[in-house]
Amino acid sequence: MAERFGLFIIIIVLGEVVTGVVNGLADTERSTLVTTTGLLGLALGFGFWWNYADLVTRRMPRERGHSLATWVFTHLPMTMAVAAAGAGMVGLVEHATDHRTPASVSWLMAASLAGMLLTTAVLLPTLASSARRSVRRAAP
Repeated sequence: MAERFGLFIIIIVLGEVVTGVVNGLADTERSTLVTTTGLLGLALGFGFWWNYADLVTRRMPRERGHSLATWVFTHLPMTMAVAAAGAGMVGLVEHATDHRTPASVSWLMAASLAGMLLTTAVLLPTLASSARRSVRRAAP
């Protein structure tokens, strides 16, 4: 199940963010500022995926009922936050040349970033701790 959730998050993250940036670039005149904004948006989306892949996908959830249920149900708001960031990328790239980004786009991007960070923080205690193996150095 953990593998399926990981695949779902990566498909949502990469698909929605890349689609949002491409749609934003398609609707505007391309300039250095617009292209840079699109690339930074892609970096933000890949950062979402990177944090999830580094912190969550390497470990299985605990097998206790409460931790497992929290682990499963926390993935829904996480996926919503990632999809919201992808949707916000369109407005962010479209308004890259404006003096100010519209408040709705700014709030959407801020809320999606906060949602991703909060759901990651909620997921971490539900994971089984990974046992560290000590590496012994061979005698010369």
